Amino acid sequence: MNFATPLADGASTYFSLEGALTAVDFGATGYIEVCKTAGAGITSGAPFNFSIPSAVDPASRSVNVGAGLCSAPILVRGAVGAGGTIATTVTEASAPWYEISNISVTTNSNGATTTAPVTTTSFPVTPSATAAGETRVTFTNVLVTGFVEVCKSAAPNSGLTSGQFTFHLQGGLNTINRTFALDTTATVALGQCSAPMVVPAGPLSVTETGTGVFITDVTEVQAGATTHPTVTNNGVSLTIARSATAGVETQVTFFDALSNLKICKVAGTNALGTYTGNASFTVTGAAGATGAITVAPGTCVQVPGSIIPGSTIGITEAAQVGSQVSAIMLNGTDLGSSANLAAGSATFSAASGANVVTFTDVLAPAVLMKVCKAGAPAGSTWAFTIGATAGTITIPSDGSTACTQPALYPYNSSVTITEAPTAGFAVTNVAVAGNGRFATGSPNLAGGTATVILGTYGRGTDFVAVVTFTNGVAVTPPPVVTPVAPVKVTGGTTSNPTGGTSATTSTSGATSNGSTSSLTGTPAVVNTAAKVSLVTAKLVVIKQGALHGRWLGVQLKGSTATAKVKILLVGKNGHTIGTVIRTIKTGTFVRVMKVGAKVMSVRVSPFNL
Repeated sequence: MNFATPLADGASTYFSLEGALTAVDFGATGYIEVCKTAGAGITSGAPFNFSIPSAVDPASRSVNVGAGLCSAPILVRGAVGAGGTIATTVTEASAPWYEISNISVTTNSNGATTTAPVTTTSFPVTPSATAAGETRVTFTNVLVTGFVEVCKSAAPNSGLTSGQFTFHLQGGLNTINRTFALDTTATVALGQCSAPMVVPAGPLSVTETGTGVFITDVTEVQAGATTHPTVTNNGVSLTIARSATAGVETQVTFFDALSNLKICKVAGTNALGTYTGNASFTVTGAAGATGAITVAPGTCVQVPGSIIPGSTIGITEAAQVGSQVSAIMLNGTDLGSSANLAAGSATFSAASGANVVTFTDVLAPAVLMKVCKAGAPAGSTWAFTIGATAGTITIPSDGSTACTQPALYPYNSSVTITEAPTAGFAVTNVAVAGNGRFATGSPNLAGGTATVILGTYGRGTDFVAVVTFTNGVAVTPPPVVTPVAPVKVTGGTTSNPTGGTSATTSTSGATSNGSTSSLTGTPAVVNTAAKVSLVTAKLVVIKQGALHGRWLGVQLKGSTATAKVKILLVGKNGHTIGTVIRTIKTGTFVRVMKVGAKVMSVRVSPFNL
């Protein structure tokens, strides 16, 4: 056979095929529709998957059909058989929890409906140009079931004595929509079992959902054989055998116990050496921890009794002079913000099962501490006792804060600082900054004392502890005047308490030459208050000699030889930076005190006593 092919320039090219031609039969086409009916135990609408490999459209070769629904008509192709139909394969995906209970076939070409064996996978399709001549295949599924019994037992030495426990059961997983044919809960008392429960055959998950306990073991008994399934997320996966009676069941038993607590001690090493010595711990939230627990380096101590998972547990290591806590871990994980390394303590929520808390200690460098004085008059001197050492602080001429020289103290040592009382002044504040912290109950402002614990983990670059005492003017309470008891005059001669002539009274009822028969309550001694007034107060500058500088001069007028004045030192923006009480002569101009550069003005007021 010759073929001619025209070319672009009008010419043609020729080629030929030799040999016999064979016709190729691509087969006939027809339509099939797959339907699903929900039998016993099957949820309406639950999807099931079907495979139709001869579908013309590749997208239709695998279809999902919900229970109670049908697929769209599917075009299939195949060779026409001896009966004039196309043999079409339809296979339903299988699972242990359901099975086919019936298959019906309806052919629209003749309207006949027949029942096929449940194992049938090939169905006749009449060739047809339209879906009107389709074959409809309906599959009916039913749930396949078995029996399970859930039991609850206390593990040996668990501390459990009673309680109700809840379990979540899920079985018959539909892999298409990820739903379960069974999704329910069961409650079982300690030492008891549930009644046999009907569940889907095949995989079944049983999960304990309660809090307050942890699972130590799970046993599965089936057909007389005992196994220990792996516990994952407080649950196990079982395989339920198909059974029509509870005589063939799977029994699963959960063994539980309360959580436990263990404290471990690790001796850390740094440039200073290796930590040595035992550590003492106090525990809160654990009923068995009734006193201090001592743990040696490299060992662990089990806290007596058990703890409740989810409860709050607190552990504090007693401070040890010369060492510090460098890390606190729970079950191998750093507790982070739940730990306070400076205080050597940790607070956490108890985990289910073992709670192993590990404290690591290292040697700590000595801490420098200095004591400072603020808010005091220029030139004033203040006495302190620091630990067992006496010292003084003198305020410079500008009235600024002054401090002692820093001294070294062992890490974690406690140092008590006491300021000696000074007339007219009181301690108004004590602050600690840097590498130190107050002991419990400190400071005591009324007593002018503070106890500082030196060393705060993490303040390695902030090495010095600074303790600052601030003073203010002492407030003197008003004097208490005790009234004199009244004196009743019954006769005789009484001196006039106001200095007048004496009065004589009669005891026989005669009229006296005075009109008073008793005295009202008056003080035995009456003092006239001293009067003091300010004449002048001014800042003067002396430019030469030893007195060079700026001075405050004051002149008072009063009925006494001396009087007290209160001097407020005012700095920038009108803020008071100091208060001074001085006793000076009256009747003359007195140079009272030297004034620093930070003082912008002064306010002077006399005390009228």
